[in-house]
Amino acid sequence: MNIIRRYLGKTALIGIILALFFLVGLRMLFLFMDDLPNVGKHQYTMPLALTYLFLHFPVFLYEFLPMGTLVGLMGALGLLASRNELTIVRAIGLSPSAIIMACGRMILPFVALIILVGEFMAPTATQWAQEIHRNAVSGGRIVASGKGLWAKDEDLFVYIGQVVRGVTREQSAVLNDVRLFQLDENFRVQGITLAKRATYQGNHQWRLVQVTNVAISEDKITRQPAIQQVWHSQLTPTNLDSADLQPDAMNILELYRFIDFLKLSQLDAGAYELAFWRKVFQPITIIVMMMLGGAMVFGSIRHVSVGVRLLSGVLIGLGFWTLNEIFGPFSLVYGISPFFGVLLPVGIIALLAHYRLSRLH
Repeated sequence: MNIIRRYLGKTALIGIILALFFLVGLRMLFLFMDDLPNVGKHQYTMPLALTYLFLHFPVFLYEFLPMGTLVGLMGALGLLASRNELTIVRAIGLSPSAIIMACGRMILPFVALIILVGEFMAPTATQWAQEIHRNAVSGGRIVASGKGLWAKDEDLFVYIGQVVRGVTREQSAVLNDVRLFQLDENFRVQGITLAKRATYQGNHQWRLVQVTNVAISEDKITRQPAIQQVWHSQLTPTNLDSADLQPDAMNILELYRFIDFLKLSQLDAGAYELAFWRKVFQPITIIVMMMLGGAMVFGSIRHVSVGVRLLSGVLIGLGFWTLNEIFGPFSLVYGISPFFGVLLPVGIIALLAHYRLSRLH
């Protein structure tokens, strides 16, 4: 019996690996086609484009893992069903739940490995990819936003014209055209600090250079220049780097810390909370997909071809992705907790899997 369980598990694992690499390869092809028009701009050459492409490989593995699990398991078990092997396995006493568990024991170590890659390797690789793309396409060091960056630092509203980017974090900790706005409780401007440049000194301190302090009262405006001064701030290069990153390019710990910073600054953290909860629910999503994939195969063991099963798996996976893309932004727009925006699609798939499995017993 153990030999049969190992055979089922290995077959399922091979199917998931093949499905996952096919889906990732297809996604990388689309990314390459989208990026191809940038080749030849400034220093952006074909080798850099290929580097940019393959640095996305870890994050795509992580993103497509639930769909790859569903499609691969349906394809592998469907192949066994088409050869009547699954019928024989059930005839010797293994229930559908036992077969799914046998597959799960072999699959889960691989899944855990991909999740670790997605948490510890994918964010760093994605950040490198973004840095390479920005620097090469722009022809050098570029800024976080052509329209500047706004932030809230305790009782100050901060405008940063340029976040200068380099290949190291120290180089990226230089801000150009910094403006600090101090408002009273009625949101009237009481003072403005203008600085040509700010350099991070560590310990939450920035050195402002070529400073002009503007004091605004009801009857006059006074200006006081200074060569330099120290600005104590909760903003750090890490926070500024995170503000320029897509939420999906951050690991779960970085997301948690940045969400905490945004909440302390009374800023909207919805998009980052959504990415955080998606990462938290990723293992549960994979288990649910595995249950659903097995349940869909056992529903009709002999009468459906492998191609139809694979197509069904892809359609169900796309349906789950669509639900994610609908309910996630929906929760942000209507002020619902992102936790429920992530939980609802997983819950729908879990109920479908439970319903299909309950009909088999």
